[in-house]
Amino acid sequence: MSTEKVRLAIIGCGGMAGAHLNAYIRLKNQGLDQFDFVAMCDIVENRAQQFAQKAAESQDCVAPMVYTDMHTMLEKEKLHAADICMPHFLHHTTAIACRATSPVFLSSGGWSQQ
Repeated sequence: MSTEKVRLAIIGCGGMAGAHLNAYIRLKNQGLDQFDFVAMCDIVENRAQQFAQKAAESQDCVAPMVYTDMHTMLEKEKLHAADICMPHFLHHTTAIACRATSPVFLSSGGWSQQ
């Protein structure tokens, strides 16, 4: 069994993304630490930075990289998973972009694709 942790990014750091981040941190705090936050991406850099700071507190102060452009993030990071927390109308185009570099699971509005 591989001991490599899942390399996770959060794309979109507003609204509902905060609930996702808090849920991930709760999992880590309960010992389910099979993933690392490696990137936070939002068009508003300050929001991504705030998420990165909060995530760092849950992983020995190792802060994820901060990006304002998803395509740049996908080029630079080797991701295993991305949590897409953007408005619903952007889910499909974001998932397609992510799929170019890594497998995608997206569940939104009654459909999912892997």
